[in-house]
Amino acid sequence: MMTMKIKDSQPHDKITDEAFIEAFRACLTGRLARGLSHNLNGALQLLSMQIELMRREIGLDRMNIDKFLSDLSGRTSRKNEALDSAIALLRDLKEASDKKEKRAAELQDILMKLEGMSAMIADRGQDIKGPALVEIGMALSEEIDFLKADLFFKHQINTTINAPSSPLSILTDERLLKDLIDIAMIMCINQLKLLEKSEKKEIQIAIEGDGQRLGLKFAHTGRPFTIREGDDASLEYICPLDKVRLACGTMSFYALLELVARKLGATHRVTQQEISLALPAT
Repeated sequence: MMTMKIKDSQPHDKITDEAFIEAFRACLTGRLARGLSHNLNGALQLLSMQIELMRREIGLDRMNIDKFLSDLSGRTSRKNEALDSAIALLRDLKEASDKKEKRAAELQDILMKLEGMSAMIADRGQDIKGPALVEIGMALSEEIDFLKADLFFKHQINTTINAPSSPLSILTDERLLKDLIDIAMIMCINQLKLLEKSEKKEIQIAIEGDGQRLGLKFAHTGRPFTIREGDDASLEYICPLDKVRLACGTMSFYALLELVARKLGATHRVTQQEISLALPAT
């Protein structure tokens, strides 16, 4: 297993590749914690409001039924009027039931979103499991949804995906593939954050495949990359608190991209405005 000598590491001066990757995942989740909390709280507030409305509607139904039963007890000699009242009440209950069914479907949709967000967060800490068949478009969409916890990315950056009409799948380590996507996206987002408010902020992603290799390209409109060892784009940049280093010191994003790409058997190329990745299709 390859090791790298890292400055300022304590207590050891050599850290495994896996430790750096795990630190990146932890730091990325930490960086996005505020946005993740915002998204979760938004869904929870909707859930709370819907439940409160349903409770009020159920209470109103009970009041109507009690009122009808009370009225009915005093109308024993007026059977036709009582029947008309019963029919009207049943129609009202049917309409109220339809509304509650729709509201229940909305509640279920919110719960599914919460479960999805929870699964995305839990997935960050999963160990590397080995090869699996991964649909590249779905993996890319899942990571973009996760990264939208970065509110700057969510609200200010336009993201487009150009993909073939037929889905492309590869046999690869899914967690590492998502790590690679995260690294490339964060590199682009960081460059876009250097722009002025009026400047165009866009990331264009292209998926390509020829049967033997699968290509991913991330082109951005931000400031050009400056690729050199020891660049300021490091794990410390993700975790701005100096003491949040774990045992891993620092590593440039470019070096981290290279590390994960190598583990996947992928090649990479970084130019001023684009990151190109090529992965084995099988």
